[in-house]
Amino acid sequence: MGKYKVACTGSIILLLIIAGYALAKDSTKTDTRKKSTVTISQFRITDQVSGWKEEKDSYIVFDPAGLYDIIDGGADFYIAFGLKKGMYQRLKGTETRQCDIFAEDYGSIKNAKKIFNAKKEQISEPVKIDGLADSVVVAEMVIGGLNVFVHNGACYFEVLLSGFDKNETALENAGTLVRYLLRVRP
Repeated sequence: MGKYKVACTGSIILLLIIAGYALAKDSTKTDTRKKSTVTISQFRITDQVSGWKEEKDSYIVFDPAGLYDIIDGGADFYIAFGLKKGMYQRLKGTETRQCDIFAEDYGSIKNAKKIFNAKKEQISEPVKIDGLADSVVVAEMVIGGLNVFVHNGACYFEVLLSGFDKNETALENAGTLVRYLLRVRP
């Protein structure tokens, strides 16, 4: 009976060690589908795109704390949704037209969708951009331009166009720039 207790206790200890090792090994695995692999600079528009060209010295890569230096109020909103890093760039069109682009990595598809949906809820009269799904792109007309909100993978974008006389022209330009950004795979 004594040998049986020792053998049984030894077997239980061995099983606990194996189970502990398996759990420890399993807990070190990461789900790469949820982790962001975004290189935020890949969204920088360096070539001319349909008449839009980067304004000199406008390209900035930022972390959450750096967003406070770029926008005038509201940085807490973006940070609360899990902003990891971002890029800002200004493009110039004609003399009066400009476009500010924010490309931001939120670390997961879930976080990018959350901020997109939060922005979408703030828009009282959403505008459709032809050929782009409402579940991915939403826009709102503003005086002299258009604000466009986009999510793609773990990324969220804001494309802010100004200096336009006609809404249709702003929508066409927004569509071109958003399609360009969506071609880049995060």
